[in-house]
Amino acid sequence: MKHTENPRREEALDVLKTLARRLRSINADIVFVSLIEGGFSDDEACKLTGALFRTAKARNWLTKTDYSIKSQRNHSNLQSVWLSNLFGKKPNGKPLADSEIRREYARWKNAGYTIPDVLATTWEATQQDKNYCDVTYQQPPKDMCYGVTVVKK
Repeated sequence: MKHTENPRREEALDVLKTLARRLRSINADIVFVSLIEGGFSDDEACKLTGALFRTAKARNWLTKTDYSIKSQRNHSNLQSVWLSNLFGKKPNGKPLADSEIRREYARWKNAGYTIPDVLATTWEATQQDKNYCDVTYQQPPKDMCYGVTVVKK
């Protein structure tokens, strides 16, 4: 028997893919809020979020970084920071309009969410030097960004 996809799951994947095109980095809070805005119930959004990240990773839409940030919805929860491999690209591979990207960042800033681009781009840069140095990550003090130490071998 052939496995058929859940149409709601496909809609949710479209929401995530759109975010990945407009944001350099993503976390679960951003996906959850976007799903709610897309008409999903709290229960559906909770159940789908983890599965969406696994599928996005398998399809090479997102790469999981070594960083995590405190959830803005559930302050006792840490969320992984994901780097988008689709950022700035339309489905046909052509560049996305800068105005569309700026509008998406402004939307999240106005809603009180921080897009963790600094962490994602730092992680990406450290991966390029991984063969030439040791990279360690430190848990930051409260209300601070993560730190990274790069020591040349």
